[in-house]
Amino acid sequence: MTDEAVAIDIGTSGVRGQLWDLRTEKVLRTAIITRNPIPGANVMDHLSFAMERGPEKARVLLLNAISELLVRLHPGHLTRLAVCGNPIQLSLFTGQEIRDLAYAGKNKLAEENVGTVDRSGRILSGEAVGMSPDL
Repeated sequence: MTDEAVAIDIGTSGVRGQLWDLRTEKVLRTAIITRNPIPGANVMDHLSFAMERGPEKARVLLLNAISELLVRLHPGHLTRLAVCGNPIQLSLFTGQEIRDLAYAGKNKLAEENVGTVDRSGRILSGEAVGMSPDL
């Protein structure tokens, strides 16, 4: 059995994934969703949607798209999943606060009770970000 990894890029115009064989370091498959699942033409539209309709709704749309990519990529023995994107997309994916990305100025952030958000890279379990363990 080959250990495999999936690399996901949550882009403004779509979501892309590649299935990698970790032993040979070769790409096995590529799958693309040709539009971002969150309504809007750009990342600010995605942020506005999340602010107006709720970040959890936007997050579920992203998780569903990533789950669809995983089905299309059909990994045999998935051991790693790497996800990249801009701070808005990654914050929605991981369930982090997004209001600090929407509001400018210390006064507005204080008024909304928004603190500092750590957006450094991290390793999380699939369950921690809401990914189904059976994919």
